Amino acid sequence: MNKRMRALTFLLSFFIAPLILSAAESIKGTWEAKYDSKKGALQIQFKRNENNNGFRVAIEDLQGLTKEMVLGKSQSVSFRLAREAGTLLCSGAFEDGFGYGKFEFQPHAAFLEKMKSLGYSDISTRKHYELAILDVNTTFIKGLRELGYGNLTLNQLIEMKIHGATPDYIRELQATGYKNVSSSKLVEMRIHGVTPEFITELDKAGLTNLSVDKLVEFKIHGVSAKTIAEFKELGYDKLSSNKLVEFQIHNVSPLFIRELQQLGYKDVSPDDLVAMRIHGVSPSFIRRAQESRKSLPDVDELISMRIHGRN
Repeated sequence: MNKRMRALTFLLSFFIAPLILSAAESIKGTWEAKYDSKKGALQIQFKRNENNNGFRVAIEDLQGLTKEMVLGKSQSVSFRLAREAGTLLCSGAFEDGFGYGKFEFQPHAAFLEKMKSLGYSDISTRKHYELAILDVNTTFIKGLRELGYGNLTLNQLIEMKIHGATPDYIRELQATGYKNVSSSKLVEMRIHGVTPEFITELDKAGLTNLSVDKLVEFKIHGVSAKTIAEFKELGYDKLSSNKLVEFQIHNVSPLFIRELQQLGYKDVSPDDLVAMRIHGVSPSFIRRAQESRKSLPDVDELISMRIHGRN
């Protein structure tokens, strides 16, 4: 084989190999959708092997599909969901708001060039598909970079997009004083529903400058500005953030305290309230103890009775 033929063979293999690989990694699957009349949108799921991605989308964002087609009778459809990363070509049928069919992913080469300019190269077809499905686009990435999140991996970008750690969310957090929060903590806050409004409500309730971990802990255990206000009305206006969490863990609720006060137990210390809950000193137990003893047992005596199994 002469030099020219060898060179031609090399060039052909260089250009054809990626095409063969691309064909081998062709992304296809099935879709299912249900019309949400309350939201006026479709809840759609794209399924591929073990991968299942679902989200809500406006019918107007699906090219070639109308509300009449979605709600019609045995209506064959063909529509497209176009994202910056690529387009999902869908075919199938709808009947009375329920749809199903097949899809094929058509990647956009221009998106890969833009991503490469942002420092993300060698994106696999599967990852390219995932970026399209979740609508991880260059506007989202640039928005994060403007706020100081410039060294995120693709997986971190995807995680933030999935959980709604968007530039808008970060800006609102920063306005409440929470700056330089790590991407993983932002995701954790979103997972547990720590919103800027939640932080503002706690500030008004007198709990300021709480750590991110404490905010998350509050959400996990149900500490809210409302419960804090109820505790204050009952005379517990100096509870620490740790004690508020402890109250929630052991179900020391405003209702429990109110019932104790009605039974004559006023000004019980926070620690004693927790101890009463731990040992099962309930209002009904107290009533039985009062009836049997014809007196008002103190808190320590009530706890001791429970520990030793006395009614």
